[in-house]
Amino acid sequence: MHIQMWIVALILTFSLGCAGSRKRDDICGNPDYIQVKKDTMVDSLSRKDLYTALEAGLEAYRCNPKDPETNYWLGWTYMHRDQYDKAIEYLNNALEYQEKYPEANMALGIIYLRENRLDEAIVQFRSAAENDLFRNAFEAYNNLGWAYLLKGDLESAEKNLNLALKLNPNWCISHCNLGEVYIKQGKKEQGMASLKKATKLCPQYARPHLLLGIEYNREKKTPEACREFNAAYNADSKTEEQGQKAEGYLNLLNCRRVPKNPAPSP
Repeated sequence: MHIQMWIVALILTFSLGCAGSRKRDDICGNPDYIQVKKDTMVDSLSRKDLYTALEAGLEAYRCNPKDPETNYWLGWTYMHRDQYDKAIEYLNNALEYQEKYPEANMALGIIYLRENRLDEAIVQFRSAAENDLFRNAFEAYNNLGWAYLLKGDLESAEKNLNLALKLNPNWCISHCNLGEVYIKQGKKEQGMASLKKATKLCPQYARPHLLLGIEYNREKKTPEACREFNAAYNADSKTEEQGQKAEGYLNLLNCRRVPKNPAPSP
């Protein structure tokens, strides 16, 4: 009797499961359902709720596996989960189903940068940058410049960073990267000017402050170096890379700590 009851329960379970599967397939015929799942994925990703993003994205993919947008956002979701192999798979799917997809090229390039696959990153950033309809082409040129900088090709780095700034003169990240390129080229005056421009445009951007502090330290200008290291430390949490480096220099130079928001003088 116990065995018979177990078999009946199992049959009921399978019957319910099959009915549920048919219902899910019927739901996929409703384009509004798929769009809701895609919107849920994007919204959850923006809130860093990666589990919900993945759950919704995989359901949208089940309904329409050849949708470029679904594959793109699944790629982003897996990238934020540090599952790069899966991210690359979905992003390549997006490009297969939509050849001109600069956002997918950018995401692939970022992954390749993180994996130090610089030549592959350059190919992807180049594809994005040369797309005339890509609104953020300046970011693609900036990333190209950074990839070339990491490769040690300073001439190509300078060229692409200047292209980025031609498209967006106020992009402080490109000013910072260009400053680093100039300093490596021995053009210290130009490099310092670019770094100062970056700090003026984005005062809470830690890296140009850090690089300025390093250059002032090399010139034995300790007060100026301490000022920039304090700015870098206050702009970036001490748990982050730039903040940790700035804190190291602050300790090394015995700099007086300046709080992020000092109290006004009485």
